[in-house]
Amino acid sequence: MNSFNYNDFYTYLCNRLESVIKASNDNRMHAIMFDIDGTIINTTHFNWEDHIAIQPVYNFYKYCLNRGINIFIVTARSGHKSNMEYTIDKIQNHLRLSFNQIYFRNPDIENVHIYKQQCRDSISMLGYQIHMSIGDNLWDIGLNGGIGIHMKDDPISCIMTFNEYIF
Repeated sequence: MNSFNYNDFYTYLCNRLESVIKASNDNRMHAIMFDIDGTIINTTHFNWEDHIAIQPVYNFYKYCLNRGINIFIVTARSGHKSNMEYTIDKIQNHLRLSFNQIYFRNPDIENVHIYKQQCRDSISMLGYQIHMSIGDNLWDIGLNGGIGIHMKDDPISCIMTFNEYIF
């Protein structure tokens, strides 16, 4: 397990992405896959206005966006219409996130591992090369997800603990 302060974790993500892209001989469009809860935002608070961005991941998201990397958000949040509308409104208007596509879990699908893998497969079949998948659960990373970054945030000490997986 690796531990970096927030600034070093951000730098690590940027450098790792650049090295993966440079080494890639895949002609598909570049993409990054993010989870929401516990990854881009700290959701330990019940009120959206109290949710704060996990700074190194949010900064990396902005880096990818400015770099022209396609952004896919894959969340295990329920795909009920009202929940999807609420979540999209909050991440676009409160957090100012933009993305190519956001995936919500069909409420009939109970196995999150299978759901997340199906999303990665779908993104790949659309012609994208996912270079990196970032999330706080092991189901956030896997086949067709490029380098997997399984992270845990400690907002008190501003330390990011993580493991990197290569699939």
